[in-house]
Parts: sequence; structure tokens; C-alpha cells
Amino acid sequence: MVNVDGKLTPVPWELVTIVAGKAETTDAAEAPHNDFVLTVDQSVLSEAPSFTSEEFPDTQKMDWDADIQTYWQEYLPAESAYPAP
Repeated sequence: MVNVDGKLTPVPWELVTIVAGKAETTDAAEAPHNDFVLTVDQSVLSEAPSFTSEEFPDTQKMDWDADIQTYWQEYLPAESAYPAP
């Protein structure tokens, strides 16, 4: 989930790269952190389906994410694309 301008935008993990932080100290309070890098154009992200925390989708419904899956389908690598409905 990406927070852009107060909107929450769900994104597929397949489009996220995790960049591991490097330990520069053994002090646990200064442990390294990981960076999560989304590998899409800003325009793709800004046009993606989103919602606010006040209007969170009802995830109990079977097809609550159908528009999300449809939108991201073309940006996923072929081997990890969502199955056809």
C-alpha cells in the first residue's frame, strides 16, 4: 500500500524491490532499515485505483479488489500476472 496525497494505493508486491539496508554498527537501536522501491512511473501510480482510510473497501466481499487487479495486470511480469477471471 502506497500513501500518496492522503490516498492509499494498493500495489502488487511483484512491482516492489526491497533494498536491504547495511549495518554500520552493532547497536540494535541503530539497526539498518530496508527501502521498498516501486518500479513504475509516477503517472501509473497516480492513475491507479485508490481509496482513503475513511473509505476503506469492504475486503469481505469476493471481488473487492477486481478493479485493482485489472488495473495492475498490464504492469506485472508475465510469469506473475493475476489469473484470468
